[in-house]
Amino acid sequence: MVPTNTPFALALSSPYSLIQDIFTRSRKSSEEVPTAVSDEFRRAFPDSETRAKVPYLSRGNLQQLKGKTVRWKGMVQDNSMGNEIVLATLPGSSEPKCALYGADSLTTEGAAGSEAATEAFGAPSGSDLTERSVLYAASLPGRSSWARDADRAALALEEAFSAGGSEGVRSSEAPEASTSSATSFGVKEKVPMSDSSDALGVLLKVYDITAAEALQAGDVVEVVGILDFGPLPSSEWASGSSAADDSAVPEQLHPTLHVLYHDKLADVWSSKPAESSASTSNSAAVSTQTAETTRAALISKLAATLSGDETAAEWLLLALIASIHTRKAPFALGHLSLRLHLPTSNSPSELPALLSHLLPSVVPLPLTLKSLNDPSISYPPHSLPDSTGLRAGHLQLPRGTTLLVEEAISEGKLGAHGLSNLECLQEVVGRSELGYRFPFNPAPFMLPVDLGVVILCQEEALSAEEEAKGGKKALSGGLIKCDVDVLVSPSSASSSAAKTEQSSNSSDADLPALRNHLLRARQLARTLAVPAVVAEEIQKDFVASRSSASASTNASAAAAAASASQEDLLRQMDVARLLSASRGRAELTFEDFKKAKEMDQRRVEELAVRRKVGVGKQK
Repeated sequence: MVPTNTPFALALSSPYSLIQDIFTRSRKSSEEVPTAVSDEFRRAFPDSETRAKVPYLSRGNLQQLKGKTVRWKGMVQDNSMGNEIVLATLPGSSEPKCALYGADSLTTEGAAGSEAATEAFGAPSGSDLTERSVLYAASLPGRSSWARDADRAALALEEAFSAGGSEGVRSSEAPEASTSSATSFGVKEKVPMSDSSDALGVLLKVYDITAAEALQAGDVVEVVGILDFGPLPSSEWASGSSAADDSAVPEQLHPTLHVLYHDKLADVWSSKPAESSASTSNSAAVSTQTAETTRAALISKLAATLSGDETAAEWLLLALIASIHTRKAPFALGHLSLRLHLPTSNSPSELPALLSHLLPSVVPLPLTLKSLNDPSISYPPHSLPDSTGLRAGHLQLPRGTTLLVEEAISEGKLGAHGLSNLECLQEVVGRSELGYRFPFNPAPFMLPVDLGVVILCQEEALSAEEEAKGGKKALSGGLIKCDVDVLVSPSSASSSAAKTEQSSNSSDADLPALRNHLLRARQLARTLAVPAVVAEEIQKDFVASRSSASASTNASAAAAAASASQEDLLRQMDVARLLSASRGRAELTFEDFKKAKEMDQRRVEELAVRRKVGVGKQK
């Protein structure tokens, strides 16, 4: 017979009983109770095996889990909703009874100071009250199905890889239940990609005020809490009406988690608290031979979606593992935004399907004149003077998300709204900052972001006359300035193999190994060491490049100039770091720097030639 009074059983099925027991035993003040509760529930769920038994919150099981302990992973969308004054203990009771974590509403069917509470227990005194922070969180935008399965099974992504990827991870999610008309899946305007079938917005009631203040918009959090339903805290005063005025209209209730404890994660790739992920990343190194083999397989798979061009695929690999390791204004070091110029024969739709099998979170962004000007589409998060508070923009995304922009701008007029969207996107791509817009504040409030950025733009087809003359179209795209532009050149020798490879992308058994390689390479890139002797060699090479650039008069002048500025050196250093990390190395080598410099010069030469011979108007 399974015991029902163990800490684990109580924490899972009777959380309020365990909280009352903690409250009675500890006799702590209301400010100290959240720490004691957090410690006790962490001890009850010490590892992934026990956490996996805690139901994972989703749209399908909302109604069945009210009042139960649940897990959930999401992004902090709004941390400006303020604090609430609530009952800490029920007033007038013969022995202290804890009213935190929603216990007050279960007992009195009302909030602190309500008529029900007053009639049942008498008016609360100051010692009976405390405060809690209210935040709004949204499900992780663009979450891939295999990563969602790992989240539900309480597996780190590394564990999901060893379990065989999405095929080896299964969740026991309850079938979708009918939801009351007064209950929502969250505030649509506050949930990025709210049209997704798994999108969910949740109010977080955090009783540890200090821990809540450490959370910023865009942070990834893993939460264990008690599920409840409640209104937005600002709904009454914002509408200018009282509860009595709206008695005939059922109040909209939203999923609410009374947070027992939470962990702030480094990014969408991480399963460890942010402060511990950096200390463990040095263990990510694997044997060079294994890394090189997996790296070659990954480049081959990426090339299959890029007309067989392995050079372009290598650039794409580097962009996928890039993340910011140092910020020195105005530079965000480690970031590598990439634009791929696709030939007319290369459909832009092939790559997104593959990336969704390789990356944990991929968000597509069609970039057209129509979408930029559409008043219903806002890239920056913005606040309006209504009950909703901060509204999510299309670019309010958590760290580590890959933004896949499909650039297809036609001729036309860009309005004020479109220009604002475009400026916001350029800030994200160029400066790794996202501007939050607020009323009566002309300048946006800038917060750092760390997104992978891949821009796809496709050539226009040549006319029959141009094709007969062997002409080439001028490069399209370029509306958004990025770090690296790369031409994708079809490889006739490998086109047939590429199509075969692409057709089996989603079912290959090597996907877990490829995902693991990407994860480890990202970890290595952030902590990669630069030996003093290598730094000295790079410095000498830079001085020599600057000297030769001014004297260069041949056809490679453009490539030589590409090595002459500090900005170019920083870019090539970032590329070199990513090359070393992609090969499983924990230290930068001068050979990788030389390879990075050669890759950079070659792509500059190709772009210069293409711009020179292209026909048609440059966009």
